[in-house]
Amino acid sequence: MCRVLCLIATVLITLGSSQPAQAQSTVTISEIRVDYSFGEQITFTARIQSQSIIQEAMIAFQVQGDSNTRVAPLQIGADGMTSYQYPV
Repeated sequence: MCRVLCLIATVLITLGSSQPAQAQSTVTISEIRVDYSFGEQITFTARIQSQSIIQEAMIAFQVQGDSNTRVAPLQIGADGMTSYQYPV
């Protein structure tokens, strides 16, 4: 089931910049991981790096067999690491 969740999970990043609209910077998402503890929670982790300041980041995912997409805000650490826990 964890592999299915990995395939279904989608991370959406909304970027903002402290400067007026210009050429967009590159966002790198690495160290993506989804851990599932049966009957407890799903934990999504990743490292998000950008040349611009990230003002807002969101995670959107859909649980297999459920037509609802869940969206939640992410907090990104100074090292670019982020984590989100979804209780099952």
